[in-house]
Amino acid sequence: MCYAKAMNWDDIKLFLEVARSERLSIAAKRLMIDASTLSRRLHKLEESLATKLFERTIEGHVLTLDGKKLLQFARRMELDAGQAFDEIKEHKYLNSGRVRIGVTEAFGSFFIAPHLTDLKHAFPNIQIELVHFARDVKISRNEADIAIAVEKPKNTSTIIAKLCDYQLQLYGHASYLQQIEDEINISNLSKYQWVSYVDNLLFTEQLSYLKELNADIKPSFQSTSITKPI
Repeated sequence: MCYAKAMNWDDIKLFLEVARSERLSIAAKRLMIDASTLSRRLHKLEESLATKLFERTIEGHVLTLDGKKLLQFARRMELDAGQAFDEIKEHKYLNSGRVRIGVTEAFGSFFIAPHLTDLKHAFPNIQIELVHFARDVKISRNEADIAIAVEKPKNTSTIIAKLCDYQLQLYGHASYLQQIEDEINISNLSKYQWVSYVDNLLFTEQLSYLKELNADIKPSFQSTSITKPI
């Protein structure tokens, strides 16, 4: 397996302070850490970069050529981070704009929609669009800002989080079950009347459950909607 190693931002802050003060003791006081700890951290940073960032002289720590290169990028990183923090502080109470949520029909109607009132109370400046999709939502094509799907997306450029596990259950209408004289037999499911999805319009194979139960089951009614099948 291959792993990517990211640079520690705390080490960059230490590097910046030493580069500015040019004295390890002064930098340590400003950072409120022990000078020996600061020296050890700098050595580890140099080892990770496989280069020397400072020349240790009697006058203090003097930047090498590679140190000067890193300083240019480190200053830019510090500036960008500072601007980001300031912007977030200024706008943390001003969340606004349109948020489009892409979901399946049943989950969107019976779970997401009832909670949207509370969300609007918490963030009154947000405009919410709830869009029902009978297929995978293409976030990369700006079809939605947030998508809740049955299967894990294949697109690795999006941020993905598992919400929960779920199970499919079989249900029978009470009026139909009363018509069945014998006790329901799992081994003979094909003799019952079934309502199911339209197979060639399924957006995920996980919903093709009838084949797993019994290959002889032929639905009497099929629909692309789970909320209003009849």
